[in-house]
Amino acid sequence: MRSACLVAALGLASAATDVSPPVISLSLASGDYADRNCQTHACTKKNAAGHESATCEVGTASVAASASCLLPTCKAYDHHEGSFGCVSVFKMVNNDGAVVGAPVPEASVNKDLRSEWLLTYDASDKSGNAADTISFTMIFQDTVKPVLTTPLGGTSAARTIKSTGTNFAESCSQGGRTAPCTYNVARTATSDDNYDEDVSADIRVRLNHPNKPASAWAYQKDLTSLVIDTQEDRAFWTLEYTSNDHAGIFGFGEKDNEVTQTVKIYVEDTIAPIITQAVHAAGHTLECGDSTYSEPGANCEDLRDQWNPATNKYDAKAATIGGDTVDTDTISADLSQVKVYSVTYNCADAAGNAALTEKRDVTVQDTEHPDITLVGPSFIENSMGAHDNTENPSSYEGASGLRVDKLVAATGATCSDKCDQNPTVVATLHYGPTCGDKLVAGGVTAFPELVPGDFSIKYVCSDGNAGDTRDALKSSVCRRVFNQDYTKPVLNMLGDEDMTLEASHTGNYIDDGATCSDQVDGVISQNVEVSGDVVNIAKVGTYVITYNCQDARGNFAPTMTRNVHVEQTTCPTCTLVGDKEQDHEASFPYTDLGATCQDIIDGPVATVIKTDEAVNVEKAGTYYLTYRAVNSVGLWNDGSCLHNGNLATNAAPVRTIVIKDTLKPVIQVKYKGVEVGRSDPTNVGTGTNGESNDAYDEGVKAGSFMAEESTSSANGWVIGAVASAVTGLALLSLSQRKAATVTTVPV
Repeated sequence: MRSACLVAALGLASAATDVSPPVISLSLASGDYADRNCQTHACTKKNAAGHESATCEVGTASVAASASCLLPTCKAYDHHEGSFGCVSVFKMVNNDGAVVGAPVPEASVNKDLRSEWLLTYDASDKSGNAADTISFTMIFQDTVKPVLTTPLGGTSAARTIKSTGTNFAESCSQGGRTAPCTYNVARTATSDDNYDEDVSADIRVRLNHPNKPASAWAYQKDLTSLVIDTQEDRAFWTLEYTSNDHAGIFGFGEKDNEVTQTVKIYVEDTIAPIITQAVHAAGHTLECGDSTYSEPGANCEDLRDQWNPATNKYDAKAATIGGDTVDTDTISADLSQVKVYSVTYNCADAAGNAALTEKRDVTVQDTEHPDITLVGPSFIENSMGAHDNTENPSSYEGASGLRVDKLVAATGATCSDKCDQNPTVVATLHYGPTCGDKLVAGGVTAFPELVPGDFSIKYVCSDGNAGDTRDALKSSVCRRVFNQDYTKPVLNMLGDEDMTLEASHTGNYIDDGATCSDQVDGVISQNVEVSGDVVNIAKVGTYVITYNCQDARGNFAPTMTRNVHVEQTTCPTCTLVGDKEQDHEASFPYTDLGATCQDIIDGPVATVIKTDEAVNVEKAGTYYLTYRAVNSVGLWNDGSCLHNGNLATNAAPVRTIVIKDTLKPVIQVKYKGVEVGRSDPTNVGTGTNGESNDAYDEGVKAGSFMAEESTSSANGWVIGAVASAVTGLALLSLSQRKAATVTTVPV
């Protein structure tokens, strides 16, 4: 009361005023909340802006109320008005991963959409005091993986397939004859997601094998089929399917939800190979000795081992050969007619599956008789001598040939039997040409070399094999021998077969000749015929001389030849004409006397002068002239040549010429065009080689005393001018030329 009175006394009027804003509080009912990074518990947390937030699984609107994701409950409290309701605004800020640029208020939160919502709550009391706005974030995530269904694994997480009861896991059992080791797994996998529905188009597949490179273990999306190489035996092929939805940041771990299914296929080779025998060209029955048995072998047909993917063909694989070794060269030791051999074939594939053993029976029989063949012609002429008869190659002669008495069974005929390795041959010698007449005592080895006429040799062959179709079979051949004198004379050339002579104009070539002898005629050197070239010892070249000899019956000895080589090995020589060293007066013409060059064979040969610098009579100095010559065979006088059988290097002659200036000049004195005096040329000496000093007379004849006609040097003009000015005398000067020019100045 006291206060009121005080207020009244002061004359102030007052009423009660509410200036405190209300306070907003949010609460969440128990529900199914989840952190997008944790699927196992319910939780709330503050987001990056510091707002409270809650994460729910998408689609909670269809879930029973007791388990649904409930929105927060908002209440406002004012100290004056007490509790009252709030104003809520719902804005979607992210729609399935797409940020909403300008969030628009929504009537309610769509819990069936993968999205993020911003919830704001406001309240004001009746006095208009506004509470602080509260923001809350709601996130509806999608953490459920798609359901993946594959052709081999179904909907199971993993599966292992082995060959037992599964055809395609048996190595190389699929694909027919074109690709038996290839199994195509049809890509019929599907994937269904609770939110994105059919996501089969994004299924990724990879197929791996321990022997394949790491690069092969990569996901692929564009395969229409998956190719498994079933030739890779006893190892797992890993077939992995992977599928994901499109949850993005709304998925578990803020990425797409992914499901993987693995199918392991264990490929094995459990089928044994099959042995197929190759056909033998001669069949199963062979004639003894026809040929070496050629084993045709057998093919080990295996589905896996033989398939070559590079050529798309089955390669041959030989089976292992065992059993008997077939010998077609002999039959049994007791000479029975047949022998049966048994060849076996076995094989196993790389996986250890063994094929059933195969067997081949081969029969070897002997039904043919032996064959006999003459060595050499059936008719021969035997030379009674010991020399080869090249004119008649069918004759048998001497030690270098096959003498008739050496044509015993071993060398005169051969006997062969395809089965019996040791048939026998017997040779007999007969008088006459038909092998039916009287035998020659002692047989072939006692052939009468000196008896002319017809003989014959009979060869009989027998194999003695009881397997022959004809008992005691014998084969024979006959050779006719005509004994004749085909002995050749023997030439013996005297001296060397090749001789070399030095060319010369003196003497003649005398041949050493040859001797000739014959077993029948004896020494017949008088029958030696010499032909060929006539040796000219003065002419270089090779001459061939031929020697022949013929006996009384017309047998020629082998021709012999001698080669005579005439060679020119000496060089030409040169001799100087005149002195070897000469002094010569300058400006006088020089004529060289030269040299004379001779060759033993060619006679006089041309001379070639060689000098480093030609002789110049206008230039004092020493000059050297070398004199060279070459003969018809290219040898120079200063080359390497034979002299008296010895090789020596020669030198060409050289002349030395020394050009000197030794003559004195001539002086002439004239007064008013009239000569008043001159030096006497006879008093000034002679040149190096006796040349006279006749320059004055020559100058007069040439009209060279006028100054304007002079061709003297500049010094000559100076001298003349001085003489004219001082003494009035003309000076005659002799130059180095022979026709000297006299310089004169008229006074």
